[in-house]
Amino acid sequence: INLSLTGNDFWLFFGMKGKPVEVWPLRPDWVTVVPSATDFVGGYVVRVDGGSPKPFLPISASPDGTGILHFKRSNPWNYWYGQGPMEAAWGAVLTDEKATEYRHQFYANSARPDGILAAEGKLTQAAAEQIREWWRTAFAGPSNAHRTAVLDSGLKYQAISTTPKDSDVHTDRRLSRDDMVVGYGVPSDGK
Repeated sequence: INLSLTGNDFWLFFGMKGKPVEVWPLRPDWVTVVPSATDFVGGYVVRVDGGSPKPFLPISASPDGTGILHFKRSNPWNYWYGQGPMEAAWGAVLTDEKATEYRHQFYANSARPDGILAAEGKLTQAAAEQIREWWRTAFAGPSNAHRTAVLDSGLKYQAISTTPKDSDVHTDRRLSRDDMVVGYGVPSDGK
């Protein structure tokens, strides 16, 4: 699964008398590749959960059968680490995450105001904040939706309409999803 997600899979072999006797898969975020000017990869440093670093040779260079075997996907940006499909589609993942957050806010609390309370005269900062807090407490959130407001002191409510662009996040999310799944070999639905 590490290879599929991150583009890297590290196996730590423990040897006895020159032959491996145990294999431990390692999380990719625990392993640092040590480049070498002569051998391309000089070794690996393993740091489990931020603990003390432990150096290991590549299994092919290990005299005692203890070392690391690194499987990796191709990566056009780095010779020592692979690139997973999700990393290649990371921009689409971030776009989808923001679209999901926006959509949630849009329906939960309307990510922007549905209307404006307009006063006939100039309000002090304290009065404006008091009215804003009263409105938020009385009408914000799904449980307060469609309640009737009673306005006094010359306040008038002016509705702001929702544009089709605001409610068409679905198209953006579908495009993001297609960008993500294509990296895993799943065909896009093309819609």
